[in-house]
Amino acid sequence: MSDESEPPTDGDVVFRDLPVAITVVIGTATPPVAEVLSLRRDSVVPLNSQIDDPVAVYVGDKLIAHGELQTQEDGTGLSVRITSIPGKPVAN
Repeated sequence: MSDESEPPTDGDVVFRDLPVAITVVIGTATPPVAEVLSLRRDSVVPLNSQIDDPVAVYVGDKLIAHGELQTQEDGTGLSVRITSIPGKPVAN
């Protein structure tokens, strides 16, 4: 990937419009197989996080950011407000 101060190359332009799948992890669980097999509608799976804990944002298996869940302004669903990007210094 090119530095932000450099103009994009032809290769950069080609890839900019490709969609990528983003996964937001709100928590994890490690139940035994028997418990997974017994899951039914209305089952509750406890996670290792609290409701206001930061979430992890991934592209593939690469952690790209941390954020906070919030409702969309139009009330149609959830969104993630990015709070930090690993390896990037915090801007003042």
